[in-house]
Amino acid sequence: MLPYQQTPSYSTITQQKAATFPSKLQAVIIPAVDTLKLEDYVTAIGSLVQPKNVLFSSRISNGRICIYLSSKEVVDTFLTDYGGIKIGDNVIRARRLVTPANRLLLSSVCSSIPHHILEKYLAEKGFHLLSPMSFLRAGIQDPHYSHHKRLSSLVPYILLSIIALVVSIVIVSDLHWEEHVSINRGFVIFFSGLVFFPSLYLALVNTILYTNSGRRIIKTYKLNYSDVYDISNKHVSAVQALFCCITGITAICYSCNRNVLRTSHYISEAYAWFGAAYFFYDIWSMYKVYSAKLSSDHMNGDVKEKKKMFLNVSKWIRYLKNNFVIVGHHIFIGCFGFLVITYLRGGLGDCFFGFVYLMEASTPFVSLRGVLSKIGMKNSPMYVINGLVMLAVFFICRIAMFPYVIYMYAESIKVDFMSAVYTLPRGCIISIMVLLLPQLYWFYLMVTGATKVLRRPVVNNNNTKNLKGK
Repeated sequence: MLPYQQTPSYSTITQQKAATFPSKLQAVIIPAVDTLKLEDYVTAIGSLVQPKNVLFSSRISNGRICIYLSSKEVVDTFLTDYGGIKIGDNVIRARRLVTPANRLLLSSVCSSIPHHILEKYLAEKGFHLLSPMSFLRAGIQDPHYSHHKRLSSLVPYILLSIIALVVSIVIVSDLHWEEHVSINRGFVIFFSGLVFFPSLYLALVNTILYTNSGRRIIKTYKLNYSDVYDISNKHVSAVQALFCCITGITAICYSCNRNVLRTSHYISEAYAWFGAAYFFYDIWSMYKVYSAKLSSDHMNGDVKEKKKMFLNVSKWIRYLKNNFVIVGHHIFIGCFGFLVITYLRGGLGDCFFGFVYLMEASTPFVSLRGVLSKIGMKNSPMYVINGLVMLAVFFICRIAMFPYVIYMYAESIKVDFMSAVYTLPRGCIISIMVLLLPQLYWFYLMVTGATKVLRRPVVNNNNTKNLKGK
């Protein structure tokens, strides 16, 4: 450098310091938005990983932005902790430039073998699958053949679920409104439920995994296996809740307008048989979600080393240990709750059990909340609105319902509220407390969470940790 030069020149620096070229493993890809500048992407990602860690940026083909960070470790941290960036109202997911995966093609495989069997076999042989297995396109361009092969694993499950539902309806169609369901009819309804709920679940899973529309959803929201299983589980829960509400409304409309204590409608007992199957199905369904989480990859394609478990028994034991409370709850409701509605109540209080069925009215909103979280919409207005509706329905159907039902009981026996409480059998009071106390606790947690969301400062909208939808 010459004496008169105040600062080093570019040529001087390049002569003194060897150029360092970043690896492709340091790059992330972000979809471009027409209204945004390149600078917007750089500053957004820089606010998350610090400006010094953002090295290069450029627009590349197919409407994408490529940004190189200072190291692979910074890329790992960014994708793990954030998953993307938020610029104004635009929530944009990021992925690696280079995905550490190879495409695997299987030939000479009989098309009647379900994909999940092949996937399980490959997993046992040490293959770590990054995406669901699917058929290769047959190359037929005629749009009339767009359905070719894609529904082979879907139709049987849809047919099974429809047949099971029809059988459960037909088996009680000849009953009088106030007739009780026999044990023989009950077991037919129960086994119909054991067929209906798993078939509906598998139909939803296959719809998402193996149809063009479903795979677009997977690609758009970067879903993995556990996400697909969890979303399908929540849809089935919403369907079960809808059935419960139909049952509850029917029982209330029929029984509460007559003798609130002694009038019964067969639908209460019939759905107790059918709904009991749901709780046993759900134990298996939740296991599928849990098992997938043990072996599924991160949303951004990052491969994580996990201890391989060779026996499904080991997974089941681990699942039961980690989910003891919810599994115990399902077994208790599926067994004891079923017995209460069908036999232990002695045919009394059908009107009141109609309100118990209506407790499930909040479940569809809880399920929608989980789905919105999975697809990265925690910051959306829909998520907030759904949460507020969920709170209102939860309070009305799971908390306010109890004093209202006791009030109805007091009116029916012509006494005041407190006197009615004292006349209730001890077992009834204990059952009410067992049902009510968890609802109060869950409602407190929901209100606390909603308060945090509503009080969240606008400036925090740039924090995109919720993009992963944990």
